[in-house]
Amino acid sequence: MTIDESINFIYDSAQWGMIPSHMHQPLKDWIENGWMPGSFLQAILEHDIYGAVFKADSQNIERIAAWVQFICWYIPAGCHGSLEKVKEWNRIGGLRGMEKSDATVI
Repeated sequence: MTIDESINFIYDSAQWGMIPSHMHQPLKDWIENGWMPGSFLQAILEHDIYGAVFKADSQNIERIAAWVQFICWYIPAGCHGSLEKVKEWNRIGGLRGMEKSDATVI
């Protein structure tokens, strides 16, 4: 499976309605390119629920549980879970960077 096929599979499988629409592109930028997101999404990706609650806007605060489910069910395991994993995903450059470096972090 090519990287584009993998990305399309991830995106097509995800239930995007679970999370606010203004967060879709930042999350896609994170998955594909490892671009550091804003403080709320970074906290979610690091599994820092306390930080996420304090950094959430009014739409995200109402969907904290949905965010946890979405992250665990629909995005690659290598791009979330701890501060270290987030830093490494950023360093690699997301799925596109993995393609270039032959890394296997998923």
